[in-house]
Amino acid sequence: APEATAEYNVYRLAGDALGLMNALGYQKCLLVGHDWGAWLTWQLALMHPDVFVAVCAMSVPYAGRGKASLLAPLRKMHGDPLGPEAKEKATFFYMLHHHLPEAAASYEADLKEALYRIYVYSRGVASDPPEVTSKMLYVDGVAEPMWRRLPRPKAFPEWLTQEDLDVYVKEFQGAELGFGGGLRYYRVPDINYAATPHLDGRVKVPAFFIGGADDMVIQQFAGGPDGVKPLLEKVCEKLVGSVVLPGKGHWIQQEAKDEVNSHLLRFLTALPQELRDGCRPQWHRRSSL
Repeated sequence: APEATAEYNVYRLAGDALGLMNALGYQKCLLVGHDWGAWLTWQLALMHPDVFVAVCAMSVPYAGRGKASLLAPLRKMHGDPLGPEAKEKATFFYMLHHHLPEAAASYEADLKEALYRIYVYSRGVASDPPEVTSKMLYVDGVAEPMWRRLPRPKAFPEWLTQEDLDVYVKEFQGAELGFGGGLRYYRVPDINYAATPHLDGRVKVPAFFIGGADDMVIQQFAGGPDGVKPLLEKVCEKLVGSVVLPGKGHWIQQEAKDEVNSHLLRFLTALPQELRDGCRPQWHRRSSL
């Protein structure tokens, strides 16, 4: 968990992934990623298709290289959160709020409550109203975080327990940078965009996608559930399949674990046997057959 934000650029993350593979004895692998992990999965497939030879992304479909950094249109729409007029004019969007120096502390101020709302709230869930309803970034001089703008669900869903949440809280409390490590991912899209002009082609390795129809990412960035497959077909040369599960949200691998496992196995078994065998670690009993 480096302190410097620039250390979270895509090349350093790719180096981490390659180093981890090497340490575990792999020369090639099939990669699955969710959210920022899905974004990195797409990038690794573009950067190292001979190493990451098949990929499954969850919740974040690939849309190809845009005309500008992810942050550019968001700043145009909501204002620069670090600009001189931010306190008077900027409106809230979570990705931009995460650029503020005080962002991590605003989550850690009540970590259990923040994670509870982020995980549990979704459309249609019985909830109490949020503390903050303003669309402005700063409310009474305070840059209010996302979790205080979310309604508070009245109960846990079937797929998440208090014991689960306690584990997540403990992990964040023990993390070297707390919430700060994760928030740094939101601060490097400009760097990544400037450093990857060559990654403007299509994903050439076999690819699969799993998402939830009620996921905010699907709704806002993919044109809704019906927009996912056409989007992926434009940028993936070997799209094996795309599944958007009705009634499910962003935490798809938890909300629908059995369905996700079933679709993953279907994807993996659809791949050529030679490709799968090539992904076995060096110590695997079949690696020398």
